Amino acid sequence: MANTIDAALLDKAVFAEELINEAQHPLAPIALFTSRFDAVEVGSVNVKFPRVGTGGTETNPTDYIGGAATMDNVAVTVNEKSRPFEITNVELNNGIKLMELERAIFTEFVTDLTKEVTALMTEANFGTDATVDTSAFTVADLPKLAVGAKGAEKVCILEPAQYATVIPTNGDGLDPMKSAYGFSQGVHMVEAGLSADAQAFSGGKTAIAIAGGLPNKWTSFAAGEEHTIIPTILGLSILYRRWTDSNTGRHHGNFVCLFGASVADTGAGIVAIDQP
Repeated sequence: MANTIDAALLDKAVFAEELINEAQHPLAPIALFTSRFDAVEVGSVNVKFPRVGTGGTETNPTDYIGGAATMDNVAVTVNEKSRPFEITNVELNNGIKLMELERAIFTEFVTDLTKEVTALMTEANFGTDATVDTSAFTVADLPKLAVGAKGAEKVCILEPAQYATVIPTNGDGLDPMKSAYGFSQGVHMVEAGLSADAQAFSGGKTAIAIAGGLPNKWTSFAAGEEHTIIPTILGLSILYRRWTDSNTGRHHGNFVCLFGASVADTGAGIVAIDQP
């Protein structure tokens, strides 16, 4: 007799851990940016980010006041994002198959969220480093991009062709804790099509603001509907729902959240393009 694994037993036990540890890698390039994830409906959310002024650390201060660091606001429009999919009887009755499907769809979903952020990484928004030609990109260009970004924490995001040229023979080469390239949040690869005109981006925490949350309409669920909240490395929670349509008998799944992004501090980032 076939060895059938009950879906309800298997995927409930490891589902959240699998999605946290394995399927969230597309979010890693954007995890640094300033964020706010308490939105409950479609609309505009103000995200605060610091602009560091001319003040600095003082030695033996006399009054403990002063400095010029301020907080700015940037408005981020959040929209409801949904990734529905159908679940077959075979998948529903085999926990391994179901988990493989859920993991693949979840990865697609968070990849689409990341693309909304990288779409902002354009020459018009951040300006171009004229000393870097991405058509002839080498590892020597990484420090140049690091200098062009602002902030103590920086991330570098490359398309595959550019990333391939900087993969080190030494495993420590791109380690954020050991690398000399200046990117404390690492060097990451995204799919080709980083943005409309750029193939590389270097930026600090305040370059982009991200906002999101869970729609407040999902506070109650139909009888028999399964749901779980998936925490992400961004701090954004994603709702996963699974149910059977009583009229058709078909099984459905759906990942949903509120999400949006906006350029914040244009001086905190720089892009690189194929130079003419």
